Amino acid sequence: MNTTGLNTFEIVGGGSPGTVHTLIKYSGSLNGTLANFTISGTTGILSNNATTKTISLIVQSSIRTPTNVVWVGNSSINDWDTVNRTNWLNAGTGLLDYFVTGDNALFNNAGAAHPIVNLVGNNAPATVTVGATGNCTFGGSGAISGSGSLLKTNSGTLTITNVNTFSGGITIAGGVCRSRGP
Repeated sequence: MNTTGLNTFEIVGGGSPGTVHTLIKYSGSLNGTLANFTISGTTGILSNNATTKTISLIVQSSIRTPTNVVWVGNSSINDWDTVNRTNWLNAGTGLLDYFVTGDNALFNNAGAAHPIVNLVGNNAPATVTVGATGNCTFGGSGAISGSGSLLKTNSGTLTITNVNTFSGGITIAGGVCRSRGP
């Protein structure tokens, strides 16, 4: 198997810490290294077993199930990524949390101090609702991906400057939605 560049495994769930999940079974030899791969959606490490010719994920910690999260941002880094930065408020616990694949993401006035959202990697929410009265910008090298949808409500303006791949459609029920992508 030939690997070049950076390739991402998008994982939903993951299992208990220490569990091993085979991701790829290849024939021949691996031309490349595990450095050609990253993991999104769980915390773990990758392992290459040259004898069984498999690349596996070894889960390092449990990931919570998808829930409702509210963007609050951060005073220094406003990245929307998967299972990394705690720029979200978990609506169920009221505590800072990270984004998990399948979350319902809400952008309301709670994140008004940090309205420029830098997408990193592919982030696959069940839904995205932008209901802030102020303006909000989605940009960066990452994307909103998956089958989720985007709902724009309230009076603010959402400006989208990145390329997204989600397939659930956009509904504008208030305010303005601008796209300045390529």
